[in-house]
Amino acid sequence: MSLVKVVEVNSYKKEIIENGLLELLNFTDLKTLKINTVSVVFDFPPPDASVLLALNNILKDNGVNKVIFGASNFNSDAFQEIYKKLLDHGIELHNFRDEPYIEFEIGNITKQNDHIRGYPLLYPEKAKEEKVLSRVNLGKPRTFKKVLLPYNIAESDYVIPVIKLKDSPISKIGGFVNALLYFIPTNLRSNVFIKALSGQFEDSLLDIFSAFKSKVLFGIVDGIQGELTGSELDKFNVLMASSDLLSLDAVISVIIGFRSSEITTNKLGSLYDLGDGLLKDIVIDGVDFEKIRKELVNRLKFSNAFKKNRVPKIVKNDDTISSIETLCPTGAIYKDKSGYSIDKFKCIKCNFCVEIAQKYFNF
Repeated sequence: MSLVKVVEVNSYKKEIIENGLLELLNFTDLKTLKINTVSVVFDFPPPDASVLLALNNILKDNGVNKVIFGASNFNSDAFQEIYKKLLDHGIELHNFRDEPYIEFEIGNITKQNDHIRGYPLLYPEKAKEEKVLSRVNLGKPRTFKKVLLPYNIAESDYVIPVIKLKDSPISKIGGFVNALLYFIPTNLRSNVFIKALSGQFEDSLLDIFSAFKSKVLFGIVDGIQGELTGSELDKFNVLMASSDLLSLDAVISVIIGFRSSEITTNKLGSLYDLGDGLLKDIVIDGVDFEKIRKELVNRLKFSNAFKKNRVPKIVKNDDTISSIETLCPTGAIYKDKSGYSIDKFKCIKCNFCVEIAQKYFNF
């Protein structure tokens, strides 16, 4: 059984968040980290800067030797705002995609020897070589062989991933498991992503997850202000944490209207002994979770949680889109003679482009 802690925190005020995080993290002995380096990593949508600053203070107050903050997506106003706030407090935010990487062998924990080719997780140049080799082998599928982890993550003693409570079709492949995919430094990651989103190769994501898992100290979910309804109803006033990221993904999935067993990475993760991904195997400690769950179901009414079901439109067409193009999980954004366009057949209506660049994409 895995433990997920949930505490009630009703605002982003410094003292309130710090007290909430201290209560939340009482399941781990932070004092043991005093000579270690800890990387705090997050992705889109980013948690509130107040949560990151409070976490930094708590880690430093408990003697952590070095705290590194990093992300892999700097193309939204939200990230720029966090960058400025952290900088104002003397904290540097690393862009993992612009930094060196270290190669890690993949142990094929999923024990499936034909689930996907081996090349998508290598540098783009190396990927081309591997693609040629796979053609020579008559296209025979091969497993992942190695994964490239950002240097600061690879060299840290521990990693703390932080995500914001959010609804999205992307949540169908697991919040934390999906977020970690974005640290993989290749424009071919979409090969893995779209297959997983369409119900195939979720075990590939778990092979990636296995490369991070041994370093994960715990994960934190910022649910004080969620991003589920786009309205005042998003005030959930909770923070969540667990040393088991699959358990946090299971709890998130239930909150946004799924059964935990409907998230394949959760089911397979449990089978492959990467954590407890099913709600039946999780102990939720803290606030009345059933009450929260019922309130959220009434607010979201399930169908409303995924109401954005349209192909986005490009409302500002210039070369800035080139930096957003590579982040589209399916490669639906492309450049033609008249500028940039969206391929409606490739678009899966996840609205990731709208979320990270509202000045350029809309409905």
